[in-house]
Amino acid sequence: MFIGYRHAKTFGGVGSMSGAVDLEGLKKSRLIYGILGDTTTNERYYEDFNVMNIIKDYPADSIALIIDCGVDDFLFAANKKLHEELLKLKTPHDYIERPGKHDWPYWANAVEYHLLFFRNYFDKVNIGN
Repeated sequence: MFIGYRHAKTFGGVGSMSGAVDLEGLKKSRLIYGILGDTTTNERYYEDFNVMNIIKDYPADSIALIIDCGVDDFLFAANKKLHEELLKLKTPHDYIERPGKHDWPYWANAVEYHLLFFRNYFDKVNIGN
């Protein structure tokens, strides 16, 4: 989502399945630490690359969005929080929450919803041209 927002004119639409959309809750994650470094030295990175902050910097209609996360996923609370922030900002988006965890069986099902979302998105774009 970070890249999609930053390059909205290139992508036009972006999808997130079980996304790490709020880095605030992931500061102790070894994976995020490996990418962004120490939270004290590089605290600015955690703010600049946080999707929760980025959404406030772009017009509500700048990109087509779909967010999908299982209710048993460890990232569920952050994804729901993102959805609620997008509602406050009046940013159009599709939001899906279903039973499931942060695993391949969930994503194998979720990808079908994303493919339908993007098919509909591209159909609209092609009609407009």
